[in-house]
Amino acid sequence: MRRSLLALACLSLNTPAAFALDHTLPLDFLNQPAGKERPKGDRNHEVIYGEDDRHEVYDVEDAYRQAAASTVALINTALLKQKGKFLKLPASPTGVDRQWCSSERFYEQPSPAFCSGFLVAKDLIVTAGHCVEGEPGQSCDEIAFVFGFDMESAQSPRLDIPAEDIVQCKQIVGKQLDPDSKMDFALLRIDPVEGRKPLKLRRDGAIGDGESVTVIGHPSGLPTKVTKAGKVRGNQNPVFFTTDLDTYGGNSGSAVFNTESILAGDPVVEGILVRGALDFVQGKRKWDKAAGCLVSNRCGDIGGAACRGEEVTRIGAISQQISELGGSDDANAPPPSPQEPDEDGVSGTDREGDPALQNILDGIKAQSR
Repeated sequence: MRRSLLALACLSLNTPAAFALDHTLPLDFLNQPAGKERPKGDRNHEVIYGEDDRHEVYDVEDAYRQAAASTVALINTALLKQKGKFLKLPASPTGVDRQWCSSERFYEQPSPAFCSGFLVAKDLIVTAGHCVEGEPGQSCDEIAFVFGFDMESAQSPRLDIPAEDIVQCKQIVGKQLDPDSKMDFALLRIDPVEGRKPLKLRRDGAIGDGESVTVIGHPSGLPTKVTKAGKVRGNQNPVFFTTDLDTYGGNSGSAVFNTESILAGDPVVEGILVRGALDFVQGKRKWDKAAGCLVSNRCGDIGGAACRGEEVTRIGAISQQISELGGSDDANAPPPSPQEPDEDGVSGTDREGDPALQNILDGIKAQSR
């Protein structure tokens, strides 16, 4: 029987030492022979370079928010609970669950996401290959893609998600996780979504050395964060490039953008965040050591085993495959106008009996049988 992705992901959220699908694989995993057991506890991979540059969606410019609107959190359907017209996400504080020191940013925020992804066609999501169990042609209905999982304010995570902002994974239509080439990506089919603009992709050439990059995703499974102060720091490999972006496990599958394209109002994806350096280390303060808690690994610059940089699969290397699956062809089309609310203030797709909501609930029930 196929090993349950739900079981793995739920284990990862509750057991610090366990392998989890919600974390970026360490660089040395991709140097291991195929079939060797994956390392345990790989939630601790990726890092802060210089100052922590993670920003909330509500606290960035409109151009970044528009790019974020086409990104998703990957969440196990078992975590979704019905609440009237909505599906509710869990609210447990990440710092408690992950044994963070109380000084860590975002300590109180929830972290239901196990990876990140982004929309490249109305019916196609891109993420990292190591985020998805299974092979092309197999079902992936244990994964829900959630748009708009972010912070509404400093104290208020968006946990009640309307049905139109959640779509269930249907099938793996492309995937590669190669320990030799280090290629890492997955292409996942969904039912078509409306009101979200598929992202543009770089189709040829390569981003330049030192160019500015932005990553939008779910570090440690948290609500969406925008990190916009990264630079391309290594650009020789044809499969991936290296950056100094501040990313964590959970950012796996995040869209990495050319920052200038975002600011120009025409965001272009350069790649998929797939792996990086060590995330967390033992807290050094006396009381942190006594508590046995973790703090973010901080690097002044790239260098050494603990600060080796964050690697990004080049989207151009898989753009042809995406095109063959219908991806990004309508990236220039404007999203449709939002539905007008009814007299009670609720849009027509956001009420009891909504087919989209019922389909998700039916899928969850089917998996529990």
